[in-house]
Amino acid sequence: MALAAGLSGVAHALVAGYAHFELPEAPADRIPLAVRIAEAPPRAPPSVAPPKPKRRARPDVQVAAAVAMPSPIPAAIGDPEDPVVEDAPAVESAEAPQREPVVVAEAPKPGPEAAPEPAAPVRKLPRRGRITYDMLYGRDGFPAGRTVQTWEADQGRYRLASHSETIGIVDLIRSQYRTYSSRGAVTREGLKPESFKMVRNRGRGRANEEASAQFDWKQATLTLGRTAEQRQVKLPPKSQDLLSFIFQLSLDPPAPGRLSQVVTTGSRIEVYELDVLGEEVIDTPLGMMRALPIKQVRKGNEESIELWLALEYRYLPVKLRFFDKQGEPQGEQVVADIRLIEN
Repeated sequence: MALAAGLSGVAHALVAGYAHFELPEAPADRIPLAVRIAEAPPRAPPSVAPPKPKRRARPDVQVAAAVAMPSPIPAAIGDPEDPVVEDAPAVESAEAPQREPVVVAEAPKPGPEAAPEPAAPVRKLPRRGRITYDMLYGRDGFPAGRTVQTWEADQGRYRLASHSETIGIVDLIRSQYRTYSSRGAVTREGLKPESFKMVRNRGRGRANEEASAQFDWKQATLTLGRTAEQRQVKLPPKSQDLLSFIFQLSLDPPAPGRLSQVVTTGSRIEVYELDVLGEEVIDTPLGMMRALPIKQVRKGNEESIELWLALEYRYLPVKLRFFDKQGEPQGEQVVADIRLIEN
C-alpha cells in the first residue's frame, strides 16, 4: 500500500512540472461579436375561441324580431396636424349619450282580438230537383195520397214548392190538398227565406185557407197571418219557414244532440226543439238507406213531426212522420222517387 501511494505521487509531480499544452489562436480577420442580453418581449396569449353560449329554454314570451346589436363607437378623428398620442388612456365624457338597453325578449302586448275565421259554407242544393213521396195513413200505413216536392237553386236564389193531395178511395171520401211555397236567397249559411205561403183545401166545397209570411231582414220584422189578418212581429236571426227549415237541415246536417230552430207556419211563429238522434238504417221503396233521424220535441197539446235525412242522398229528407195533438202517429210520407239535376 505504501509503495503504491509513493509511485502515484511521483507520477503526478512529473505531469505537473513538465507537461505543456498550447491553444490555437483565432484568425486575425474575424470580427469580434458583441452580445447583449435583452429581455424577451412578452408573448401574446394564445388565441382561444370564446365558449359557445349555452342554449337556454325559450321563454314563453314574444321574441323581438331582428334585434341589432349597436356597433362600437368609432374613434374621434382630430386635426391632422395634432400630435398622435399612442396608448392614451380612454376618458369617458360626462356628456356622451347613454346607450339604450338592447331588448332581446318582451312579453306580448295586449292588442285587438283576432277576428274569428269565417265559417265554411254549407252544402249546396242541386240546381234542380224533385222528390216524390207516398203518403201512408194510420198505424197500418194505408195508402192515402202523394206529395211532390220540387226546387230550383241558381245565381244565389232558391224556390221551393211542396204539393200534397189525396188519392184513391181516400180522395173519394175525404178529398183535400195542401200547397207550400218558399222563396229567398242562398247564402254561405244556407237558405234565407224572404216569402212563404200556405194554401190548404179540405174539400167538400170549402174555400181555400191561406196564410203567408214576409221576411224583412233589414228591419228584423216578420209580417204573417191569414190574408185578412196580417200582423207584424219581431224576426229572430236565422228564422226559417215550414218548408225551408227541412232543406236547411239537409244543407247543414246537425250533430247529435238537441237544437232550437225558429219556424213560421205562415199563421204563427214558434220555436221548434229538435232532438238529433244517432244514425240508423231505414227501409224505403228505394231500398235500405242510412239516415239521420231528427225528432221534434212535443210541447203540450200540439202536433209534431219526425224526419229522416238520407246520408247517401245529400241528406235530403226521405221520410217524415206526423203525430197528432195526443202524440199518436197520424201518418207518414216515404220517398218513392228522387230526381236531381246538378247543372
